[in-house]
Amino acid sequence: MKGTPKIFVLSGGGTGAVTFRRLQREGVPFAAGILWENDLDYPPAKALAAKVLSVVPFGEISQDLVEEAKRWIDGCESVLCTLMPEMCERNTALSELRSYAAEQGKLRENI
Repeated sequence: MKGTPKIFVLSGGGTGAVTFRRLQREGVPFAAGILWENDLDYPPAKALAAKVLSVVPFGEISQDLVEEAKRWIDGCESVLCTLMPEMCERNTALSELRSYAAEQGKLRENI
């Protein structure tokens, strides 16, 4: 989908596909990430999102990529997190992004 993302979707493990499709049907441009390119959410995100932040399969999420994701979050109206909180806690970068979105008052759980 083209356009400036209004929503940042923090997802993984197949939890975001339904949200991606709903946003696409509603005509809402969105960004998705940070996804590994072998994650179940990567193909639908790549097909439907205006922007996808990703890393190679099993790659490490760099702090530079986390900072880029924060900039995308800053430009969005809200952040939809489709991950259970404990899923984010297992990954430092995703946990940092979830906390950052909450601190900005943009976090909306979408489980």
